[in-house]
Amino acid sequence: MQIETLKDLLHWARKCHVQLKDCLQHCGDTAENERVRLLLHYLADHEEKLAKALVAFEEQADLGALNTWCIEYIEKQPALLDEVCATPMASLSPTEIMQKIVQQHENILTLYRHLESRLPRGRAQQLMSDLAEMEHHESMQMVKNQQLLEDI
Repeated sequence: MQIETLKDLLHWARKCHVQLKDCLQHCGDTAENERVRLLLHYLADHEEKLAKALVAFEEQADLGALNTWCIEYIEKQPALLDEVCATPMASLSPTEIMQKIVQQHENILTLYRHLESRLPRGRAQQLMSDLAEMEHHESMQMVKNQQLLEDI
């Protein structure tokens, strides 16, 4: 997917979360270990919520910010999350699953922060800051909830 504007970036990020949700859901349906199945389904639900949150961001964002060009700030076009789905998550431990998911969120967060630092002050930079904050918060929430699940 070619990312030229911040709106394109939101679409790309939403597709990442949807792809991750589909992968986690599929792996959760095939997992034999009950803890792994619960974790994968929880993470799939969480990814779906993130995808919906990005739709809400786009609906509420300033049109000028969404149409801001960012292609010159992205060194290479980021790919979707194919490498995550190449690993059968159902065969991993909960810790390994969380490491993979957190890494994907960190990759998205890094892109948001990079764009935030490169964009001129204003609505577009604020949009990136808000997206980065949401991604960071949601990643921390997933880890916290996974730890609570491990305590059960």
